[in-house]
This record gives sequence, structure tokens and C-alpha cells, in this order.
Amino acid sequence: MPAFASRQASAAASDLDDAVRAYDQATVHNDVAALAQLVCDDYLLVNSDSTLQDKQSYLEDFKVPGFK
Repeated sequence: MPAFASRQASAAASDLDDAVRAYDQATVHNDVAALAQLVCDDYLLVNSDSTLQDKQSYLEDFKVPGFK
């Protein structure tokens, strides 16, 4: 792999690591504003019971008192 491509791959991996950490922290802290920035507009969550949630519905869950 050429050095430039290697640096690009390394930077992309670092960016992904940062995004995953930010997502995890936002989830733990119910930070809806951060999650809204991290989750794409066409986000679709498949729950364990096979129900689907779009981005708005997903974010609304974090606003429910006591939700974890």
C-alpha cells in the first residue's frame, strides 16, 4: 500500500474510532443533541423484536425520563 493510502486509511480509522466513542458517550448520557448530529437523517434502527424506528423515533426514546 502506498504511504499516502496508508495515511488515509489510518486517518479514516481514527475518525471512525472518534465517532464511535462520541456515539457511546452520547448514548450513556442521553445527549440527544449530540446523537442528532452523529446519526444520519435516514437512520433506521431494527429493534430486537423486529420493530423499526426512524431517527426521530430513536431520539425521542432518549427524552423519556429514566430511559437508559
